[in-house]
Amino acid sequence: MPAADIASHLGLAVVALLAAARVRSARAQGFRPVVLALAVTLALDLARHAAATLVLAVEPRPFVGWARAVFYADTAAALAFPAVSASLAITVFARRRAWLAGVALLWAGALGYIVARYPEHRGAAITRVHLAAHLASVGAQLGVGVVFAFRHGWPGIRGEARPEQEVVLILLAGDLAALAGPWLAGTPVQDWWLGQWVSAATYAVLALSIASRLRSRG
Repeated sequence: MPAADIASHLGLAVVALLAAARVRSARAQGFRPVVLALAVTLALDLARHAAATLVLAVEPRPFVGWARAVFYADTAAALAFPAVSASLAITVFARRRAWLAGVALLWAGALGYIVARYPEHRGAAITRVHLAAHLASVGAQLGVGVVFAFRHGWPGIRGEARPEQEVVLILLAGDLAALAGPWLAGTPVQDWWLGQWVSAATYAVLALSIASRLRSRG
């Protein structure tokens, strides 16, 4: 396993454990969506690694039969990453659960498009769908954050940010860094290692943030 993948997996696992510890120690109801989002992300991350290692890296392309089913499942998981980030931001800043249905519909639409067009449309065509999903996720995160800032002031600038708000802002910064790197360069597959290092750095900052909150409670 490449060092970037190891760093990303371990970083995410550490952050998920620290987040769970914070909820247990502080009984912070508002932090529960963060724990859920991180747990889902970790499960998807590990499932995608298993699919890539055991199936997708060894089967010929275009995928057929059961390998294609694994590819569709992997695609669903990949599209779920930006969906989870957007859903967390909506839950923390907007508190509009009805909007989560819109995120689910967009996720299903993107997945349905890829499933319906594969294998005629693959490679760069699929990459563009994933890029659109990430851009939509970042747009949603920025949108709900800006609306919240207009109403209540920007967290961390006007008043102390709540722990869950701090997590969302750090994740948003990581998403923006990932977009500024391999995605906008048009080489997210070739430079996947760069995105993994960005994720690892994001999780390291998250771990430090949550750990400092735990120490202050102690």
